[in-house]
Amino acid sequence: MGAYVFYCTLAFIRCIHYLLMGKKMSSAENSQVQGNAKYLWAKSTPFKNLWHHMLDSGYCAANLVEQRLFAHVITLISEALELPNCDTKRIIIYLAAMHDCHGKAHPAFQCKVQELSLPFREIIGINDRCSTFRHEKFGEKAIMKELLDAGVPMLPARVLASAIGIHHQKSSGDSRNERRGAEQWQAMRDDLSQAAQAVFQPPLDKLHTCTHCDAAVMSLAALVILADWIASSEPFAMLDAPDEQAYRKLSQETAKQTVEAYGLASGDVFPAIEQYNAIWSFLNEDTLRPLQRVILSQCEPEAGLTIIEAPMGEGKTEAAAFYAARLCGRTNRQGIYFALPTAATSNQMYQRINTMLAAIGRGEARLMHGMAWLMAETMPNTSTAEDRDEVNAWLRPMRRAMLAESAVGTVDQAMMAAMPVRFGCLRLLGLTGKVLVVDEVHAYDAYMGTIIERLLMWCHALGIQVVLLSATLTLEKRRHLLKAYGGKPDTLSMAYPLLTQVSGDRVTQHDVAGSTMRNRYRFVLRKGLGDAPEIARIALERVREGGCLCVLLNTVREAQEAYQAMQGLARSDTTVLLYHARFKAKKRDELEQTCMRLFGKDSTQRPMCAILVCTQVVEQSLDVDFDGILTAIAPIDLLLQRAGRVHRHAGRVRPAAMQQAFIEVLVPPEGGQYGASAYVYAPWLLKQTHEYLPRDIQVPEDIRQAVETVYQTPEDIPDDWARMMFEEQGKNAQAKGNMLPEPDAERFFGWDDLQTPFSLEDGEERGSIVAHTRMSEPNQRIALLPADRVKKLTAEPLNTALAKEALLSSFTVAASAPAMLTGNLTEGKGLLTGTILACDDGQPIRLGNLSIRYEEALGAITERV
Repeated sequence: MGAYVFYCTLAFIRCIHYLLMGKKMSSAENSQVQGNAKYLWAKSTPFKNLWHHMLDSGYCAANLVEQRLFAHVITLISEALELPNCDTKRIIIYLAAMHDCHGKAHPAFQCKVQELSLPFREIIGINDRCSTFRHEKFGEKAIMKELLDAGVPMLPARVLASAIGIHHQKSSGDSRNERRGAEQWQAMRDDLSQAAQAVFQPPLDKLHTCTHCDAAVMSLAALVILADWIASSEPFAMLDAPDEQAYRKLSQETAKQTVEAYGLASGDVFPAIEQYNAIWSFLNEDTLRPLQRVILSQCEPEAGLTIIEAPMGEGKTEAAAFYAARLCGRTNRQGIYFALPTAATSNQMYQRINTMLAAIGRGEARLMHGMAWLMAETMPNTSTAEDRDEVNAWLRPMRRAMLAESAVGTVDQAMMAAMPVRFGCLRLLGLTGKVLVVDEVHAYDAYMGTIIERLLMWCHALGIQVVLLSATLTLEKRRHLLKAYGGKPDTLSMAYPLLTQVSGDRVTQHDVAGSTMRNRYRFVLRKGLGDAPEIARIALERVREGGCLCVLLNTVREAQEAYQAMQGLARSDTTVLLYHARFKAKKRDELEQTCMRLFGKDSTQRPMCAILVCTQVVEQSLDVDFDGILTAIAPIDLLLQRAGRVHRHAGRVRPAAMQQAFIEVLVPPEGGQYGASAYVYAPWLLKQTHEYLPRDIQVPEDIRQAVETVYQTPEDIPDDWARMMFEEQGKNAQAKGNMLPEPDAERFFGWDDLQTPFSLEDGEERGSIVAHTRMSEPNQRIALLPADRVKKLTAEPLNTALAKEALLSSFTVAASAPAMLTGNLTEGKGLLTGTILACDDGQPIRLGNLSIRYEEALGAITERV
C-alpha cells in the first residue's frame, strides 16, 4: 500500500506539472503523439503514460518475433493470414502496440484513479467511474471498427480484434461506449492510433483473409499477452527519457535486454542430428536395437504424429528423444517438451534429457511440475497493480518453462494447453516451437485420455509434431489417437513392436522385426490380496536366499501395513524400504534417489538382499531392475508394465531362486472381493485379468494378444462391464466440459461465448475454479513445521527460503480443504497458496472427517473418523 500511495502521489505531481506548464510527458519536439493524448495514463503503480506503454509493448513484440523460438508460430500465422513472414511480424508488432490503445483511452478507464485522471477530466469534463468496465472488451470493438474503416475485410479484422479482446481473459465486465465528451476522447484515441501506425507501419492493406481462425487468434493473443507482460514488468517501470527519440531508443534497448533476461531469446540453431551417438554416446551402429534402427531408417520427418509401441526396456526413451531431436534439426524447431505421468518420473527424465542436450551444446531444459519451482532461480517482479499476480506467475522460472527451448515435466502441464485455462494460449505458444513427446500414453484414464486427444487436435491445427510412447496400447486407443491428429486409419496392424505415423491424413505403419528385450515372464497367482501378514511372509520367503524383490501394492495404506508387518520378521541382513507418494517432499526425493542407487543400472551399491515395498510410483518410466516382483492384481497392461521392472538389465547375476522372471500376482481367496484395489481399478478389468492368469507371457510376441484379450468387449452385457462403461462415459463427459472446443478453421470459438471461454485457473488459489487435469479425489498439500516456522511463514513479506523449506516439509493427502481452517492450521500465501501450514506438535491433523498423522518411517497415515 505504501508503494501504491507513493507512486500515485508522484504521478499526481507530474500530471499537475504537465497540465499547468503545458508540457508533454517525456515529450519530444517532433513527438508522434500530439494534442491531449499525451495526458492519457496506462499504468498507475508506478505511473506510465499510455503512449509509452504502447511503444514498450510494440518493441517487446518486435524482439519476440525475431526469436527462433517463435519462428514456427510466425509461419503458422503467416499461412493463416496468407502473408509473407515479414508482413506478419509487422502486424503482430502493431497489434501488441495497440492492445491497450482504445480501451485505456476510454473515460471509464481513465477515471479509475482520480489522481491520474485530473488532466483528462479537465479536458473532457467527465468524472464517472465504472467498476465493471473492461478496457480489453471495448478495445476489441474499437480496433475492429478501425480496421474495417481502413478497408480490412471482416474476417481478418475480427481475428485481429479478438486477439486484443482476450488479452486479459476476464470473465465479466462491460464495454459500453461513452457519448459524453466523445469528440475529445475519441480524438485522443485517433492520435495514438495514427502515431502507432506511423511508428510500426503495419501492412493493413495486405490483409484479406484468414484460413484458420482458431489457430490465428490463439497464436496472436499469446504473442500480444507475452509482449504486454514483458512491457509491464519491472525493467520498464520507471523508464523515462528527456524526449521521445531518446525514449524510443531506451525502450528498444530495454525490450531486447528483458527478453534475453527472461530466457526468451533464442540460442543457436538446433544442430542436425543424424546418428544416435550424437546425443547418446553409448548407442552406435553395433548397439542399436531393432526399434531404434527402424526409427533411424524409416521414420518420416514430415509426419505430424508418431506412435512408438515397444516392450518395456526396449529403448523407447532414447529412440523418441533421438527422433524428436532429429525433427528439431530438420524442421527448424528449437527444442522438446517431454511429458511424463508423474513428478517422480519427470525428475528422472529431466536428468537424462539434460545429458542429451549437453552432448550437442544446448542449454539445460526446464523442469515443469508442481514442485519444480524449488529448483528455480530468483523470480522477476512486475510493476503494475492490475497485472501483478498473473505476470509474476507467468514470468517466474517454473511457469515460463513452457516457453523455454526445451522442458521436461508432467503431462498435466501440456494438457492445460487444451483446457479453457486463463492464458492457456501461452502453453500452446510454447509447444508450437517444440516437438511434444508424451510417455506412457496408455497409462491415462478416460478423463485424461479425452483431454489428451483434444490436445492432439490442437497440435494438428498448430503444426506441432508429437511423439507418443507406449508398451501396452490397445487397438481402440491407437485408433482414437490417430483420428485426433487427423489420421484416417483403415486396418490397424496387430504387429508388435510397431511404429505408426500420420502425415496429413495418411497413416503409415512400420513393423519392427525383432526385439532386444526378449523375456518370458511367468505370471503366478498368490492368495493374500489385502492381507499384510501374508504378503510379508511371501516376500520374506522369496528373498530367503538373497535377491532384490519389489512388493508393489495398489494403495498407500496397504503398502504401509505390509512394510510394518515385515519389520518384525525380516532378518538383519535384509534391507526393507518403503516408497510411496505420501512422504514429505524432501524425504520422497531422498527415497527416489535411494531406489535409483540401489536398483538402477549401476550395480556397485546393489544390496545382496532387499525388499522395496511401494505403490505405483515405481510402475512407470523409472529405470529400476528387480530379481522378482510380488504385485497386487491390476489390469493386464499395468501388470506388464510392472513386469518390465523385473530382469530389466541384461547381464546381471541373479539368485538361484530368481533365475526365471516370476511375476507373483496377489489375488483374493476363492470367491473373495478385490478390496481396496477395486476402488483404484475397474473390477471388470481385474476379473478379466484374473481369469487370463496364470500363464507364461513371452515378450514381445504375446503382449498385443494379452492386452486385447483382457480389454475386448464382451458379447453379453455383464454388470461390471456396464458399470465400467458408465463410469468411462461420465469421465468423458466431464472432460468435455473442461477442455477447449475442437479447433475450427472458419471461426474462433470465443465468438460463441458472451463472456469468456477461459473460465479455469491453473493455480491452487482458493475461491477460483481450478483446472483439474486428473479426475481423482482432490489432493491437499500440508506442510508440517515447527510452530515458529509457521509464524514466520504467515508474516509479510514471505521469505522465499522459508517457503522452500515449507514445501520440502510438505506432503499430499486425498482430501479437500475445509472452507475455514481451525485449530493449528493456517492457509499459506504467495508461493504457498493452496498449502495448509500445520504445527508438527499439533498432530493428528483434522481435515473434516479425515484424521492425519505423520511418521518419518511410514509417511502420512490417514484415517476416517
